[in-house]
Amino acid sequence: MILTKTYTLEDYALFCERMNDFGLFEYVDGLIVPVQSMKAVDDSLIDYVLSKDFEEKEITTIFEMPTQKHDRIVTNLYGNLFIITKRLGLIIYSQATTVAIPELNRGRNPDIILISEKEEKRNKLHQILNPLAIFEVLSKSTQAKDKSDKLTEYQQIESLQAYIIISQFEVQINVFQRLAKNKWEQEILNNLEDTFTLKFINTEIKLKDIYEGVVFEQTNEETKA
Repeated sequence: MILTKTYTLEDYALFCERMNDFGLFEYVDGLIVPVQSMKAVDDSLIDYVLSKDFEEKEITTIFEMPTQKHDRIVTNLYGNLFIITKRLGLIIYSQATTVAIPELNRGRNPDIILISEKEEKRNKLHQILNPLAIFEVLSKSTQAKDKSDKLTEYQQIESLQAYIIISQFEVQINVFQRLAKNKWEQEILNNLEDTFTLKFINTEIKLKDIYEGVVFEQTNEETKA
């Protein structure tokens, strides 16, 4: 039986600090996983980054990075949410901020986080403990994780009121909103003229604002037509 080496939250925090220029990473059951991947970082790289010899040799590992469409959607979201939520006493964090899920020994880096300015709570590693809403933009390598694992994990966070999953490959948004402690509703939207309401702040968001400037690749059928 091969035992997988695991790391502490402190190891994870130091690794992220030192690897800041190489991408974003999440913490899953003692493993350190790139945000844009399902595969954990190799132990040998982690051990080197955490060692006193760090920076003595060049790191040549290349991690998958977000696409232009992904970044455009996140930028659109941030801009629209900032205008909407500023008057409501909410703060927006994007991408580099970790949400801690201590009950599950997880640390996730959503694309967008909404949290109350006055009630924000963090652990000793500065990870957020009480988000109100989380937005994830799907990538090819992580869409299964975002739709299943993360959905289950985020729903364990007592403070969370909404989890929104946004496709960058087509106009499609899945909106999950809490109705009660263990009860959620799902809404699927796939038209640019659609809107959805974040019920916990009674605020409407338009899909055309989220997808502004995003150009989708045409399918073979669309090209022939």
